[in-house]
Parts: sequence; structure tokens; C-alpha cells
Amino acid sequence: MKRIAVAMICALAMLAGAATAQETRSTVATGEMKLADQPVYRLDFVIKELDDTKVINTRSYSMMLVSSGLNPGTGQKSSYGRIKAGYKLPVSSEKGPIYLDAGVEITASLFETQSGGLVIQNNTEVTSVAPASEGMSNSAAAPILRSMTADAKADISPGKAMLLSSVDDPASRHRFQVEVLATRLK
Repeated sequence: MKRIAVAMICALAMLAGAATAQETRSTVATGEMKLADQPVYRLDFVIKELDDTKVINTRSYSMMLVSSGLNPGTGQKSSYGRIKAGYKLPVSSEKGPIYLDAGVEITASLFETQSGGLVIQNNTEVTSVAPASEGMSNSAAAPILRSMTADAKADISPGKAMLLSSVDDPASRHRFQVEVLATRLK
């Protein structure tokens, strides 16, 4: 009985190995590329806060994206990434504390066109508690949040920094700029 069970396990292992080998041969025959064979890009985002024309704050964020095959319908290779950094701000309510997100969230989709160009689709959100010096209340019960959101879709060139968006803060002379630099790593 044990010999039959061992023989069946060996037969199943051989069939699984043959199926994997067949799948690998068909992948190579159809020209599909493995994930490791795809181009890898590092996207470096810089968010600058300016007061009039003077840079008063700069933050940098990076993500790596791997092209993940052709997007059906557009014929473009695409990949997606997300960075979220910040904190939860507790706000009192009748049912207990409610937590609001504050910080930075960056999402990006990178498309490599068939002609070798790059297109980025980006969403950047920056949320922070408004300082008391802006004449607004920021008590624990009712903080005032400043928020900036920018959506952009643009052609970019690897190795060249590009301004994706520039947004004025309506409550001050501050401006937020989002720049990206794409670097092909392989």
C-alpha cells in the first residue's frame, strides 16, 4: 500500500514538472516576457512648498516600477505604485474619536509605449493641519486641514526632471510643486 502511494506521489510530481516545463516553453515560444525581463524604472518625486518664490520646504519620495506587460486596448506596457506617509489625526465626536488622514499620498502609473516613450499618470495629495498663525482655529475638537490634490498625465523622458503640477494655496501665498525624475535601472 505504501509503495502504491509513493508511486502515485512520484507520478504526480513528474506530471507537475512536465506541465511547468511545457508552460515555460509556450511562454518563450509566444514571446511573453517574465517579470524579471521587464524594464525597471525608479521614479523620484520632489514636492516643494514655496512662499512666493522662495522654497521653504522640500520632501522627496521614490518608488520603483516594473513594466508589467501590454495594456489591452492601448497596446502600452504599464505598471502602478503607491506611497503613503503621514499620520492619523484624532478628532472628538459624540461617538468617540474619528481619525483623519494627514500627510502625503502619491500614486503613479507608468506606461511604456511601443515606440519606447514613457507616459506617467500621477495623483499627489498633501494634507496637513493649518498652523494657528494663519488665523484659524486648530483646537483638538476642530482642527483646520490644508489640502492640495493634483492629477497629472504627461510624457516624460528618462533622466530628465519634469514639473508635473503647480498648485497655489488659496489661503496663503504658498505654492506646491510636484516634480518627477524617471531613471531606467535595467
